[in-house]
Amino acid sequence: MCTNSESRYGCWLVFTNVLKLVIYVADVVSDIVLAAKYFNNGDTYWGGFTLAFALVPQFFMNMTMWYQEGRNPRTFILYFLQVGVVLRYLQVVVGVCCRCYNPSDIRKDKEKAETSQKPVSRTVLHVLPLVHLISTLLESVPQICLQLYVVIVTGELERMEIDPLKYVSVVISLVAAVKTVWDWEMHFFDVNPNPPRRWCLLYGPLFAVWKVVELCSRVVAFCVFSSLYSYGGFVVVGVHWLVMAITENVLCSYFRDGDPWIGFYDDIYYDSGTFMQVCFNLLTVSPVDVFAWATFGSRSFSKIQPIVNGVLTFAGNYVMVLVWYFLKDASAWYDLYALIPVLVGTATSLLILKPLYLWCYARGPCNAVPSPEPKLQMYFIG
Repeated sequence: MCTNSESRYGCWLVFTNVLKLVIYVADVVSDIVLAAKYFNNGDTYWGGFTLAFALVPQFFMNMTMWYQEGRNPRTFILYFLQVGVVLRYLQVVVGVCCRCYNPSDIRKDKEKAETSQKPVSRTVLHVLPLVHLISTLLESVPQICLQLYVVIVTGELERMEIDPLKYVSVVISLVAAVKTVWDWEMHFFDVNPNPPRRWCLLYGPLFAVWKVVELCSRVVAFCVFSSLYSYGGFVVVGVHWLVMAITENVLCSYFRDGDPWIGFYDDIYYDSGTFMQVCFNLLTVSPVDVFAWATFGSRSFSKIQPIVNGVLTFAGNYVMVLVWYFLKDASAWYDLYALIPVLVGTATSLLILKPLYLWCYARGPCNAVPSPEPKLQMYFIG
């Protein structure tokens, strides 16, 4: 029974981590089962892409977790076999349930800078949300795009003869994407011990609505454009990724007194060398930007990234959906159902929801970052 404040927080930690683990496993397993069904039906092309989108991001996620936990050679094999993150979730759940980890210590560490937190607290509050974000936006969102593309080009959507397993895969992927982006954004609340409640109560639901609108508009635009030009979506993704990679690694140096990486200790890669910081931007931040905006400590004080990313997203969505609508050979019953939501959703996301989010972000210090503290040695659980 959760009878006191510490017990209630312990129950909350168990519940949230079990929920994240269930969503994560369901997302990956549903995609693998769908890939197996493709192979069984002889659709090796779709099966290969589905399996690749399901497994490749997990490798980057597990390697990020391994790096963040101290690069211990003893745990490398677990992360290489892509089971390390799952074991960490289970370790947190079992540790809290068995009182090996004290929930009150984790709760107190929420008010400290990341560099001052205990190993368990840092893993629970920062590292797990980060690696889950990487996994979701590099696996779930592309998976949604792929499955919607398949039902369009094969005529399943036109005939409304969609395999129920595809419904399951898409729905779970969408839930996972919104949930993990929201979790990552909300973990910044923990930095400030006393945020004004009125702002935080507005900030959380506003961010969730924004992500749903943003992700759905982006996914539909990619899918319909790719149905007209099979590899056109990859070109758009590549251009967006390249521009954001340059923005993150080069242009922002002019907004940070010549330092291409902000010297800020709240960032999860604060003590890494330049090579790892650039890799983090290239392989994590920039790919995430292609599908959705997410806050990273390394760019907390720069305004250029949201402007560049917003312009790219707005222009990309409008160009893709309008080119598809006016250049496709035949009409379908879903044409307007795709066109209007993308146009309205993109405009709403970038012209209304994002400014409101940034205003709430600025007015209420829910995401305030504490003053830098001396660097501490990085540890890992176990």
